[in-house]
Amino acid sequence: MIIGFLSFILGVYMENDYFKMKLRNTDIKTEFLAGLTTFLAMSYILGVNPTMLSEGGMPATAIFFSSALAAGIACIVMGLISNYPIGLAPGMGLNALLTYTVIISMGYSWQAGLAAIFIASILFFLITISGLRESILHAIPMT
Repeated sequence: MIIGFLSFILGVYMENDYFKMKLRNTDIKTEFLAGLTTFLAMSYILGVNPTMLSEGGMPATAIFFSSALAAGIACIVMGLISNYPIGLAPGMGLNALLTYTVIISMGYSWQAGLAAIFIASILFFLITISGLRESILHAIPMT
């Protein structure tokens, strides 16, 4: 809630310069209502994510806090750096895979599952900064 309020204040401050609201034919009220709608649509993750991951042994309180923090930071960074009004939050698909497949079905600990996700994230980051990801995308025919 505090992050949303700070985003709103920052939006008011930077209305004409950074976000080019007048150029895009919008205003603070429209953007506030759009942000509130997006928040309400995305807030289900604050209930579902901790419930799902706690079935795999993770502490629900920590998952709630980290989900809210990750979504808040990601949305602010997306708005400020890319200047696109896109809401970002932890993906439920990967959380379900981690909980029900890796932890419950395969028997790995949640720590091992998170370690695998961390290693995969580093590999994806290296593939991206090396330019290999873009080369692969350009190698795939449009058809």
